Amino acid sequence: MNWLDEMVNTFIATNKIKDVISVSDSPTTDDKGETIGLIRVLCYEA
Repeated sequence: MNWLDEMVNTFIATNKIKDVISVSDSPTTDDKGETIGLIRVLCYEA
């Protein structure tokens, strides 16, 4: 997920975020239980 890490890091730098509270990933699955995507949640203090 190198491209996803880069996107998050760019967002943090561009918006001058100083306090990151948490980062978590959650896979999305289809009806067979196969992973088809990833949701990353970034919690920060503005």
